[in-house]
Amino acid sequence: MDYGQDRKLHLGLDLHCQLSILHLSIAKQGFAKRGNGMQEQQNEMLKGIILKGIGGFYYVKHEDSIYECKARGIFKKRKITPLVGDRVSISIQSEEEKLGVIEEIHPRKLEMIRPSVANVDQAVIVFSVKSPDPNI
Repeated sequence: MDYGQDRKLHLGLDLHCQLSILHLSIAKQGFAKRGNGMQEQQNEMLKGIILKGIGGFYYVKHEDSIYECKARGIFKKRKITPLVGDRVSISIQSEEEKLGVIEEIHPRKLEMIRPSVANVDQAVIVFSVKSPDPNI
């Protein structure tokens, strides 16, 4: 074997070892050390609907619970604002304090600009018949 072939083989082995280490590192990210053994983390995604949004905090209803959530930074980067009525997937940060993070906003059926709401199924218009006189 000449020097050029030996050098290519050596570089190939180095690259293979680095990729193997990277693969191991990525594989271990799905596990958390608890006690003596390794157990898979439960990063369960819950589906809910946004009931209220105030100052970057969104209140998401999932079954009978309401979680206070913040949106991931990726939404701001993509210029997507979560709206009241959005169907979302959240991950729970603290079950006791009912805190979570909005991970995904599901496709909207409808979006209204004013007021800013999404997925409205029905709207009711109310106006006075007598006082004050309607201006039609």
